[in-house]
Amino acid sequence: MKRWLKVTLGAVALLVVGGAAYTVYVYHSFKTAANAMYHPRSIVQPGAVSTLATGGAGRSVGTDTGSSTPNPAAISQFKPFTVLVLGVDRRPHDPGRSDTMIVLSVNPANGSMLMFNIPRDTRTELVGRGREDKINHAFAFGGVDMSIRTVEHFLNHPIDYYVQMNMEGFAKMVDLVGGVEVYNPLDFQYEGHHFAQGNLNLNGTEALAYARMRFDDPRGDLGRNARQRELLKQILAQSISKEGLLRVKPILE
Repeated sequence: MKRWLKVTLGAVALLVVGGAAYTVYVYHSFKTAANAMYHPRSIVQPGAVSTLATGGAGRSVGTDTGSSTPNPAAISQFKPFTVLVLGVDRRPHDPGRSDTMIVLSVNPANGSMLMFNIPRDTRTELVGRGREDKINHAFAFGGVDMSIRTVEHFLNHPIDYYVQMNMEGFAKMVDLVGGVEVYNPLDFQYEGHHFAQGNLNLNGTEALAYARMRFDDPRGDLGRNARQRELLKQILAQSISKEGLLRVKPILE
């Protein structure tokens, strides 16, 4: 066999083995991170709404089903699923409120995703409190569980998964994916940052300020919600880019 052919075959074999090893490493890292992040919901009271997505056979990820790991059935079978993203603002001696509530409705079969905010001041029945109040107060009164059950009741639709993130975690995630680029439709200043109209490259601290401004936006909370959705889309896009995959270890940590 000619020398160049041996070298070529050796290089191809090395790439295949290296690629397989990296795939196993990434899978193990994701599994470890998922197990470390997973917290069972504190109260389990599945009603009629909570069993719609799986025909009564499953529960929301975060529900205590006797297992310490999430059930990936909804994704592995390519069934549509919903995710509730809770952005929690905590202060000393305060349980916090979910001032950001974004619902993702994902259809893996056709690769589509619907994303919408539930405005923080939306008044609805807080499930477990028996009275009407602002929907973001559900987290203060009953944590993740009351938030999920209240959103399920409000939308009349089940929530299969949830993600809870605080402000510091959000800023750190933006930095870990290498920052985000957004189009800003409104020139404004907030917390010492000037955000000019047009395309902006934001680091974590800037992205957090960009996401929080509300009172100077003519659309109020609706304008802030639109900026938050755009930031979340850019974080997702950056996470699955080539650069994002190279940062998989610190992102998962």
